[in-house]
Amino acid sequence: MIIPELINYFDRIEGDPAGGIAPFGWSRQKVAFKVVIEPDGAFVAVQDARIEETIGKKTYAKPALLTVPGQSKPSGSGINPGFLWDNASYMLGLLVEAKDSGKKADTARVRRSFEAFRERHLALESKVGDEHFSAVCRFLRSWDPAAHAAEAEALAALGTYFGVFEIRGQVGFVHERPRVKAYWNATLDGSSSDDDRPPVAPSLISGEPQPLARLHEPKIKGVGGAQAARAQAAGAAIVSFNRSAFESYGKSQSYNAPIGVRDAFRYCTALNHLLEQRSRKVSIGDDTFVFWAECPVPMEGLFEGFFGDAAPEEPGRAEKIREVLDRLRQGLDTSRELGESGTAFFILGLSPNAARLQVRFWLKSTVGDLAERLGEHHAALGLDGAPEGYRIPSIRDIVGETLPLKDGRPDHEKADKGLVAAVTRAVLTGAPYPDRLLAGVIGRVRAEGFVDSDKRLYAEHARHRRASIIKAILNRNEGANMDIAVNCIHSDKAYHCGRLLATVDFAQLKAMEKVNSTVVRRNLGGIMSSPGLVLPRILKTAEVAYFPKLHPDPPKRLGDLEQFVRDEVRAIACQLGDTLPTSLDLRQQGVFLLGFYQQSDALEDIGRQVDRDRRFRTKRGEWVASRGEVRVADCLLKIGVSYAYEPRVMLAEGPDRYPDFVVFGATKASTVFIEYVGGARNDDQADYNDRWTIKHAQYLKTDITPEGGANGRLIVIDARERTWDDASILHAIAPALGKANALPEQSDDE
Repeated sequence: MIIPELINYFDRIEGDPAGGIAPFGWSRQKVAFKVVIEPDGAFVAVQDARIEETIGKKTYAKPALLTVPGQSKPSGSGINPGFLWDNASYMLGLLVEAKDSGKKADTARVRRSFEAFRERHLALESKVGDEHFSAVCRFLRSWDPAAHAAEAEALAALGTYFGVFEIRGQVGFVHERPRVKAYWNATLDGSSSDDDRPPVAPSLISGEPQPLARLHEPKIKGVGGAQAARAQAAGAAIVSFNRSAFESYGKSQSYNAPIGVRDAFRYCTALNHLLEQRSRKVSIGDDTFVFWAECPVPMEGLFEGFFGDAAPEEPGRAEKIREVLDRLRQGLDTSRELGESGTAFFILGLSPNAARLQVRFWLKSTVGDLAERLGEHHAALGLDGAPEGYRIPSIRDIVGETLPLKDGRPDHEKADKGLVAAVTRAVLTGAPYPDRLLAGVIGRVRAEGFVDSDKRLYAEHARHRRASIIKAILNRNEGANMDIAVNCIHSDKAYHCGRLLATVDFAQLKAMEKVNSTVVRRNLGGIMSSPGLVLPRILKTAEVAYFPKLHPDPPKRLGDLEQFVRDEVRAIACQLGDTLPTSLDLRQQGVFLLGFYQQSDALEDIGRQVDRDRRFRTKRGEWVASRGEVRVADCLLKIGVSYAYEPRVMLAEGPDRYPDFVVFGATKASTVFIEYVGGARNDDQADYNDRWTIKHAQYLKTDITPEGGANGRLIVIDARERTWDDASILHAIAPALGKANALPEQSDDE
């Protein structure tokens, strides 16, 4: 299915004047010079044919992309002259090498190249029958390379690109002449010799009788990778047979896969066209991905931002990608931003292997299905406590968290072969994430003490990203139902072991002005593997060295910081019980790390709790803003419902919002949002009411409604005009949470 879809893409863009795609038998080449001659063949000059491009405040000269007859010229393929275009060695017999190339001059090959170029054109003069082509032939007959060696220095300044012929005073190049083009197109049967004419047979792709392609050309260029020098420069092939062991029934080379020369040209040209476009290509390690749709849709221009991290090419693009990702995560409609949901969309992943390319990944989907899968993936990554400026991680970001560092960033040259494709398949199809991903992330956490802040750029972003990846894997692969915020009543002891370590780490940092190596940096690997052996010793040290040195911070709100930390330790100890797990497997280590991260974030939020006037504590341990919120939280705890307090979410419009309580369901529609609306303590009541009206309207616009919408159900406990006791709160929330059997008798106020 890959080749037919590439051919369909070729057919789509072939008639687009802005597409810049060459017709059958022609190719787009980088041309830096032109040889200008008189109509009688006399040499005039070698002129610069490059074009100027302005980037920022600087202007650069770059080769012009011209459509010329024939295909690319693989290096090392013997003497292979082009038709009315080539490099300086063929066209002029001059040796031009890039500066500091280190190559040894091969003057004999240059001489043979020019002679082959001259002989090819002189032999065709009578067949072409064009006066400008005859002028080129007269030039080639009289040209003496030795007498024009000085031209080589000027050509070297233009780079080792190609050249074309131009007649002075005439518009256009010689290869663009109608008679020249008509002759060339008439010869496009896949062979230049009657003795070597390919067989004609039905093409496997179209079924039409065509001369069969012995080699599939043009060669594919632009597939990156550490060992892909050949694939980048000379080009490589997806379909090729270079050993007799691969052949059968006497068929050699690509006659084993009988595809017509026109079909081969169309799919190879379409793939090269995709690889030339920065917005349609993402490279991660040795893997290169291209993507396209069956017809133009906005998703084609944005998909690279979901996939990789290439810099945006136009202002506002990065912000638009973030907005679309946020809408996907919230399950909102994105047809306007991405296109018609039923439009077919294709993703092809390639990796280099000498002169051949491997297909690492292939997916045919639709815009709507991909949007849904991306939304599920980003929702799975959702985690409270993201640092300022944090962006939803792309596939490249996710793979990067399994890699060692180079200059403060992940070294993508060391990406695990096959992992990129496996992660891509999981993200775009909803399949389980690969086990290697969890092992890789935990391996980096173990090696760096979660994140090495001294060596990693944007360390807080990497720290949050690793925790979110672990959460997504645990929920999708293991059904662990990990929350986006700290869960003080989680059922897994490994989670509370992580929380306990985070609390000790917090106490150490608060108690000591300068810490060269924290308890986490020194002991994280050992504690993850054997918490029952290491945690008691660390806790004993904390009781002596850290807890007594804590000071009230701030005294009016949270009281004695030492007492606060000891309360946290006691609450965690109650969840752990009398015994600690002696060892943790890989999955439990992920649970441990998520507990550590979420508890750390909750503890660091103490300062933010003060800023947001949180001064009441629930039975589960959160600091909340009012006694009414304490009552709601304790009712949820009473009926055994796990919740997130004030997680950050994005509603239909406006800034991020912070619902009071969110109980996440298996689907968006089953998620329950609980808002406690009370009186204003520090604000004007009218202003408080206005802000609630705006927030409530945003819920409804996002399709989060009291009756239950596509994105969730809203429960409002409005205490501005009535009193709510525990029984009335439970009657309001329990049925929506599937806990109707836990209802007490209703109060008289209800």
